[in-house]
Amino acid sequence: MSGPDQTPQEAEISEALSKVAAEHGIESVTTIALAYVRAKAVDVFPIIGGRKVEHLHDNIKALSIKLTQKQVEFLQSHTQFELGFPLSFIQQDSHITGTTAPLVAATAHIQFATDKPFGLE
Repeated sequence: MSGPDQTPQEAEISEALSKVAAEHGIESVTTIALAYVRAKAVDVFPIIGGRKVEHLHDNIKALSIKLTQKQVEFLQSHTQFELGFPLSFIQQDSHITGTTAPLVAATAHIQFATDKPFGLE
């Protein structure tokens, strides 16, 4: 799964995705990566793309994959996830804490979804 253009961290992530893919009886790491994104939060809807019909089939297959909490934690343990702006500025993920960050609370009330993510078993 790793190629010559991958960094060591990317190769490690690919191996972790391959391990979870094998647990689901598939080979596509893309399918597991999309399932992982869907398992992270309730309001996440990945935008997909591909160059081949096979890519589309892999993307569609991700809709039927449900990751266990253990699998999500395993994948998380192999990469550092950067929150990106605005959360890197706010410094608090309200989905995890259940409270609104002070900077956001000063401007508006936000109600957070409490449902289980679509891709989580």
